[in-house]
Amino acid sequence: MDFDQLPKRPVVPSQSSAIAEINEWMRSNRFDTLTDGDGLVWRLVLEAGPQLPQQARLAAGEEPTWEIKIWLEADVTGEQLVETGTFEAEKDQRMLQLLEARSIPLRMRPMVYRAQGVTAARQLVAEVLPRFRENIAKTALCDVKRGLVGRWLDEQSAFSKRY
Repeated sequence: MDFDQLPKRPVVPSQSSAIAEINEWMRSNRFDTLTDGDGLVWRLVLEAGPQLPQQARLAAGEEPTWEIKIWLEADVTGEQLVETGTFEAEKDQRMLQLLEARSIPLRMRPMVYRAQGVTAARQLVAEVLPRFRENIAKTALCDVKRGLVGRWLDEQSAFSKRY
């Protein structure tokens, strides 16, 4: 970039303001929580931000590409996992003993989308979120939740966090 001819306006909007704007939009449209097919309530997390464009595109006045990440998080107890059918009280007794009455964090792998410009990013989110919510609402995620709990327990044991 030639520093003698800096752009008149910011090339990339603030990352924190972009995330704050999206989170406020999600809260106002009640997109920040959803219930899966088993009945467990998840927090829907959306993170978006512009990626710095290449010099040639910047010189041509092209808008930056936005990267949008969507994932689910939940803090659950063994009792909630039994209630939603992820674990069975007798069959999974050892796993439930390891969990005790603690609340453990579950986090799914993020889905990543890209859009050219802020308008396209907003449109993409407006299209993707309703479909995503609908799919999660009719999908039983027992196997996914069992895997996430197992991974969490493995990490606790591997790093001597278990008491």
